[in-house]
Amino acid sequence: IFICNCKIDVIINSNEIVYFSRKKAARIHLRRGKKMGLEFEKKEVKVDEIMIDPYNPRFSELYANLSQEELLTTVWKTQQTKELLASMEIGLKWVNNIVVRRVESLPYDKRQVIKGLDKFKYIIIEGNTRLACLKHERMKKIVLPNYKIPVLVAENNGISDKEFENEIQLIQAMSNVMVVKEWGETAKFRHIYKLYLGQKSVMSNAKFRDIVKIIKDSTSGKEQDV
Repeated sequence: IFICNCKIDVIINSNEIVYFSRKKAARIHLRRGKKMGLEFEKKEVKVDEIMIDPYNPRFSELYANLSQEELLTTVWKTQQTKELLASMEIGLKWVNNIVVRRVESLPYDKRQVIKGLDKFKYIIIEGNTRLACLKHERMKKIVLPNYKIPVLVAENNGISDKEFENEIQLIQAMSNVMVVKEWGETAKFRHIYKLYLGQKSVMSNAKFRDIVKIIKDSTSGKEQDV
């Protein structure tokens, strides 16, 4: 169908109608006439209030048991972090905001195992490397303890917890699977598979090709790659 001159794919299951734009990675959930889904709130928060996610897909759960201090030390050793840190020392530019979620929005099982969760208000969805750089010793002359940075806070506007997690996985895929070569190939493959399983769990009547199309459009990739 066409809405506002944009071609829209429509997928219907027993719970909702999902409109998915082929031109823009945006999903609108309609239930009982209300717009629902994942929304972003622009905020400025202190760097010390944000933690790195040890379950971020790029880590492939290899660092799930590490503390924040151990995780930061590990990320700081990568070549990508060293290069970004050198650039950020010259000057901070917020072209792409870091994306976070509130720690209380994490699934119950992760809230039970992530170390040091009670010391933070937010956890990274997208921007682990940038946050690691901001927390580095070399940035202390620029980033003071109460320094605030612009972020986008992902909020759940009336969808199920499972759907909310699926939307967050799509955000991570948009930035890292097909577009940015930050993750390793294994991390990308695992994330695509998790995306498929997540979408299938909430859209049980959707065909395989429909789910592949959602993932393809979200990642700006090609259908055959997915």
